[in-house]
Amino acid sequence: MRQTVAILFALVAASGCGKKIGDGCELNTDCDPQGGRICDLAPPGGYCTIEGCDDVSNKCPDEAACIRFFPVLDMTKPCSPADEQTCQDRSPDCDPDIDATCCRCTAGEDCIAEGFCLRRELERRNCMRTCGGDGDCRDGYRCYATGTAGSELIPLDGGEQPPAKHYCAPAQ
Repeated sequence: MRQTVAILFALVAASGCGKKIGDGCELNTDCDPQGGRICDLAPPGGYCTIEGCDDVSNKCPDEAACIRFFPVLDMTKPCSPADEQTCQDRSPDCDPDIDATCCRCTAGEDCIAEGFCLRRELERRNCMRTCGGDGDCRDGYRCYATGTAGSELIPLDGGEQPPAKHYCAPAQ
């Protein structure tokens, strides 16, 4: 009898475990019965993730990295990330082609690693499964580097970009 109870307890405990970041899903409870992770249904087969991640209170687990995503279609205003770190004037009247102290990005924009000014409110953050190559990702997904297609890591203190990481996302 005790053995049966122990087996039943183990089965119930195992069924309550959520999936890892990047695993397929159909419901939020597939990812985490406690509600800490969600099932993003936009990618094929669903994608277990944590939305709105950061490096302080809403951290990603060890198998994942917090990636910032910006819409590629809005990548139209070029900038230099290095220049944007040192410029001083973000007013719309300041012309960086005339005055070196002028910034190309306005106060509400970030110059992302790919060299475009993008409005901060367009940013989405998700925990994404990290990878070393396509073989680390599930079928239909591949390994992409941050700094491409509007994706980047959270900037370090001072605004500089940390070294690139790779993450699993749907193959395009």
